[in-house]
Amino acid sequence: MVRRLSTFVSHTMVVAFILMLLASSLQIVTRYVFRAPLLGSEELARLFGVWLYFLGASCAILTREHITIDIVYLAVRPAAQRLFRLLTDALLIVFNAILLVEGTKYALFSHNFESASFRFPMSLFAAALPVSATCILVFLAYSMWQELRGASAPGAR
Repeated sequence: MVRRLSTFVSHTMVVAFILMLLASSLQIVTRYVFRAPLLGSEELARLFGVWLYFLGASCAILTREHITIDIVYLAVRPAAQRLFRLLTDALLIVFNAILLVEGTKYALFSHNFESASFRFPMSLFAAALPVSATCILVFLAYSMWQELRGASAPGAR
């Protein structure tokens, strides 16, 4: 299940990146070649960018590719490193559980507001937060399970 979710998130990120790039490129071409800016292209690029960034954060959790300050981590024995990983993952679970609840509230609240150009509900932007938090919680639970079993999660140090 985790592998399928990870693959789905990765493919969604590729699609979001391509669409963001396409929207930005169309804006550049219409603005500088045709001298007529395309209405809403920056809004679309921002929408795809928001989803790309938040989904990217969830993928980085699974592979442990987030930026870390590991001076202390690398200086201790493997048993302490394992404890640090479990403690960090537990704190991240608490943080992302709060993010899931509050992000869902915010997405529901923002549904009544519209974007400037296309009149999209702003919940399309805000929904990236609880979706990403959900993926992160799944990936963290998997990583912690693997850590407790003694197996290393994909990308773990």
